[in-house]
Formats: sequence, structure tokens, C-alpha cells
Amino acid sequence: MAMNASTIISYQNALHRYLFMRVAEREEVKDITQEAFLRFFRADQDQTFENPLGYLLRIGRNLAIDRSRRTRSFVCYSSINEDEYLSEAPAQEDTLHLEDLQRELTLALDGLTPRCRAVFLMRRQDEMSVVEISRDLGISPRMVQKYLIKATTHLHSVLHTFEELR
Repeated sequence: MAMNASTIISYQNALHRYLFMRVAEREEVKDITQEAFLRFFRADQDQTFENPLGYLLRIGRNLAIDRSRRTRSFVCYSSINEDEYLSEAPAQEDTLHLEDLQRELTLALDGLTPRCRAVFLMRRQDEMSVVEISRDLGISPRMVQKYLIKATTHLHSVLHTFEELR
């Protein structure tokens, strides 16, 4: 597994970018990167990898997951207060807000064209795939996607406005 310095640096930069997007604690990225390279170079010296960068990224990913599990388990088991986790009935205000939100959603859905509403409900409520919807309605999968985008955009703007007014 002989590598030149520029390859190692490019792998290190790629691993840093990869970990920065996945690790909450930035200080951990340096430690994980160092440990990943140690494990990478400790791998069987006679072994050649088809994708050495992919292998290095996988090592880094696994190390990040392991550290995350250790941290979470430490926090969870060290500070559990059972009283904090007892279930509470929803407050009357929350119930009323949910009813108002449901009414707004129904009105927003009524604001869509019948075909657009049907596509949205088939996808979200009936959990049908885009291909199934296109087959059932006799339209192209691309048109199904356009209807979904239109419905989602409309619902987002209506419900966002509702939440702002609250």
C-alpha cells in the first residue's frame, strides 16, 4: 500500500470533508481522522484495495458511529431521571392547535386542482410509488413529480403562513 504524500493529503482532505458533515464535535474530526489512517495503514500490507479512498472513508464512518454510540450511551445512562420521561397528556392548547392545523391542511388541499390533490394523497396517504401513480392515472412519472412539487410547495406556503400567524 505505497502512497505518495500528495495522495495521502488528498485522502486526508476528503476524509475531513466527509467527517465534518457527519460529526457534531469538530474536535473529534482530527482524532477520528488520525485513527482512521492508523487503521488504514495497519491493514494487511500485501492487500491492494480497488478503492482505497472508499475504504478509508468507511473506516472513518465506522469510527464516527462508534464514538457517537459511546457518547450517547454515556450521556443517557449517566443522567436519567425517570420523572422527566413520564408521559403527559397533551395540553388543551396543543389539541386545539392540532385541530386548527388539520383544518388549514384540509383547506390547503382543497386549494389544489383535483388531479394535483389526487396525486399528493396517493403518494402521501396511500404510500403509492411515483410509477404506480403514473400507471393508475395514465400520466408520465415526470408529471407525477411535477404535481408533487406543486402540491408540496403550495401546502408549505399555506401552512407556513398559518404558523407565522399563530
